Amino acid sequence: MDGDDPVGGEWNYDDQNRETPPEGWTPPEAPRFDPDETTREVIEFVRERYPDAWGSLEPFVWPVTREEARQALSHFVEVRLPEFGPYQDAMVDGEWALCHSLLSAAINLGLLHPREAVEAVEEAYEAGDAPLNSAEGFVRQVLGWREFVRHVYRRSMPELAAANQLDQTEPLPEAYWTGETDIRCLSEAVGHVRDRGYAHHIERLMVLSNFALVYGVEPAELDRWFHLGFVDAFHWVTTPNVVAMGSFATDVLSSKPYASSGNYVNKMSDYCSSCPYAVSKTTGENACPFNALYWDFLKENEERLRGTGRMGLMYSHVDRKDDEEWDAIRARADEIRRMGRAGTL
Repeated sequence: MDGDDPVGGEWNYDDQNRETPPEGWTPPEAPRFDPDETTREVIEFVRERYPDAWGSLEPFVWPVTREEARQALSHFVEVRLPEFGPYQDAMVDGEWALCHSLLSAAINLGLLHPREAVEAVEEAYEAGDAPLNSAEGFVRQVLGWREFVRHVYRRSMPELAAANQLDQTEPLPEAYWTGETDIRCLSEAVGHVRDRGYAHHIERLMVLSNFALVYGVEPAELDRWFHLGFVDAFHWVTTPNVVAMGSFATDVLSSKPYASSGNYVNKMSDYCSSCPYAVSKTTGENACPFNALYWDFLKENEERLRGTGRMGLMYSHVDRKDDEEWDAIRARADEIRRMGRAGTL
């Protein structure tokens, strides 16, 4: 803040934080911490006790001590923060970390205090070592969103965990467990979780949660998958984000569902160019699964969603479709769900 006003004159800089990296850009290498003796013992314990557990035990790259967590924070501030802001919503084929801080597990475990991370980023901005949009974006995620979610959890539990206002009942598609799907963005995101226990916030919200939402997955089942898969999954932070925001199972956190067609993924990533599904098609063979599921989701939940002010534009598009188009959309959506159950997406 600058007195009563925000530094730079704007309350947020989202318009500067939705860039896609130029062709040929590569992010700085993510920090990696070799497992210490205790961590190696735990890896062996898990391997022996839970041989069928989902996910990969190695490579294990996360900080597990106070000293390592401080090193991770320093690496982010010095190396990754300058480009964090512009590319924080981007997805790039073959890149799991981009310029994200990778600090959520350390903060949630108590190895770093959230204020400590915020102050380090603030100091970097004030020293001229990081642009305002990167600093503001990080501070708003940690001080704004993280604390907001904590209070939503405290106020809304235990009802929050079981919420399902859209009456979604589909089981989680097999692809979430196997990673075996031709949907490029989904395969990449699931692979990141399986291999490292992590995916960044846009993969979580606009790929993993978004697909489950328009597919019709039961919110509690998706929430359980997130808890099983993510290194930073604590009930107080994961459940509001997955059940309330990602699944729109309750309106205690957001006023609209974060649902989208394949156009969003195409805009924010380079996945669609190498995906066998055509993002330009809604129905018919090879049409992007997100598209038919998205329109079917809007139609199926029209009574609940149409009156939501922020959904007006979407329902103006719904109103332009005739019965023949809706029949084709429903047929394609039903086909996608059958493929999801069979593991053939």
